Amino acid sequence: MKLSIPYVRGISKIIKEYKNNIYDVYFTDDVLQSARPRTTHNTEYMNLYKEMEEIRVQGVKRTFLLNSIMINDPSLKDLRSDPVRKTVNHLARIKDKYDIITVNNLMYLYDPDFIEVTQGKKLKNSVNNKIDSLYKLEECFKITDWDAINIDRRINRNNKLINQMCKAVRDKGAVSYVLVNEGCHWDCIFKEYCDISMTDRNQMTSFSCLEHYNIGKPESYLKTPLLFHDNVQHIDADVFKISGRFNPVDIIEKRIRHYLYGENITLGELIDKPFEEGDPVEHMDYKTLNKYSMTEYLYDCKNNCLNCSKCDNIRNILWYH
Repeated sequence: MKLSIPYVRGISKIIKEYKNNIYDVYFTDDVLQSARPRTTHNTEYMNLYKEMEEIRVQGVKRTFLLNSIMINDPSLKDLRSDPVRKTVNHLARIKDKYDIITVNNLMYLYDPDFIEVTQGKKLKNSVNNKIDSLYKLEECFKITDWDAINIDRRINRNNKLINQMCKAVRDKGAVSYVLVNEGCHWDCIFKEYCDISMTDRNQMTSFSCLEHYNIGKPESYLKTPLLFHDNVQHIDADVFKISGRFNPVDIIEKRIRHYLYGENITLGELIDKPFEEGDPVEHMDYKTLNKYSMTEYLYDCKNNCLNCSKCDNIRNILWYH
């Protein structure tokens, strides 16, 4: 099994132990903010690139996640707007440190400067591009010859479809990624706004899914595309991507060990999402879910929440286990 893991400070310390199972380490703009060089002798900046070099030496790929979303203005005939220029200039400075560039807005691929600055780099389609069907996959490859595809998290529990998608990606000569533990509701109505609020540096507003969507709804933590160790054994993806770039190294390692070896883990440790204080769902663990065969119920889900009460029933059973 190959994993894609997030960069957090100190991650290079555990790379050596798991390097045979780690395909890449992904770096994001928000994680790198504090490490950008304000002076030529910025210590944190130098430590970051020292870690990146240690990762490279171990033979693990380094991926840059371009998570600065360009908001398209239909009134602008020229796509070469300021956000794109800033992105291109930033990539020009850092691109030699990375093997793969993850693109989360397809409009970048129509900008000649962006194409020029990413020459020689592998391109990966972001999960935010919502490739969740064979039709969308075909359309995606009409834009460019992708090296890797993040399949939309929304179909994680549809075993048949996700395996068809993984095979189709390989048939295109690309690497298939499946994001396994992000805590977002499978089709959250706030998702796009949430993404923009996290990545748009000019936006003053912030978004909290805990405040806006999940408060008083503990079952919503189960209504996510979360996959467990036993579930991923049935998925034929090339790489399983673990979410968690705002977590400490020890939590990332627990997630690695869960997916590789099936070690026990709580939902609070596995799901990359805030829990309401005192919510007992946070302490539900993998062994208990398996004891009551709940991971099987959560798997092969068709996301038909209006006509299904499995998550609510699971919550009620486990509440008093």
